[in-house]
Amino acid sequence: MFSKQLNQIRIDLSIEPEGPLLIRSGRQGADPTRPDMECVRTTVEGRSSVYIPGSSLKGVLRAHAERLLRSEGVPIVETFSNNAEKVFKQKSLGPDVYSGTSPLGRTFGTLHLKSRVAVSDHIPGGHAAPGSDERKRELDRANATEQRNGVGIDRLMGSAKRGALFDQEVVVQGRFDGKILMRNVQLYQLALILLVLRDMDEGFVQLGSGTSRGNGWVRATIRKLVVETRKGKTPMGRLAGIGGLAEPMDGYDLFGGDRIDLPDELAPRPRLVWERLEVSEERVDDLAERLVAGPWNRFLEKAKEKQWKA
Repeated sequence: MFSKQLNQIRIDLSIEPEGPLLIRSGRQGADPTRPDMECVRTTVEGRSSVYIPGSSLKGVLRAHAERLLRSEGVPIVETFSNNAEKVFKQKSLGPDVYSGTSPLGRTFGTLHLKSRVAVSDHIPGGHAAPGSDERKRELDRANATEQRNGVGIDRLMGSAKRGALFDQEVVVQGRFDGKILMRNVQLYQLALILLVLRDMDEGFVQLGSGTSRGNGWVRATIRKLVVETRKGKTPMGRLAGIGGLAEPMDGYDLFGGDRIDLPDELAPRPRLVWERLEVSEERVDDLAERLVAGPWNRFLEKAKEKQWKA
């Protein structure tokens, strides 16, 4: 399926802490003046800066997507299932692997199937032009970190445990910008990502370390959503996923009903070889409602009846 590019989706995302946020560095330095738990850092605009790694964000998205699918009764196969090793080999055909993989693996990938979702690193002011005042302002805000103390609790006595004092560096402000890319997906997969981001924005999904101690609540704002499909594959006024495009997909076991009608305000426009739909921040909820009412609900009706190998 990756030999052709039938559709592609870009979500421009901004994440803002609504309290302390800590994405921990895997290294602990020898400097005794530094906190025991430090934020991960990279180089932005020639200076060291805190950031949100794409791998950390994708892990949270996948974990909550699995919870949503299981809550709806959709069977999910564990990523490291031994059964998959017995069924799929390195030379297994693409349609066989895809059709035998559960919706979670079809979206986020498995040991035998490439992910349909790519998540970039989110850096302070990433949507602003390099060198702009806005980029510099967000870098300054994000890197004005705080140091907070913590202590381990003796679970038997219920009091502070001797020698268990620690301190952590946390981010408390700033705007971290990045993007999520999706390729060759059905519309139920887009609906799944939008449902996860909605829960994160509403405070039902936390990010980073120390979530049980009050860390990790953020605002997740979709600044723009761009959906491109091959020109001439979809009737005017409609949006289709790969299951609704005029391409032979025999053997992939795609879900039907992979299309929605669009309001006039969200009409796609031609751009080069694509039909391009741009959805502003204010209209994302309108599109999400149509996706959930249509392709998502149709997907759930069929998915609950299936059993997958991996």
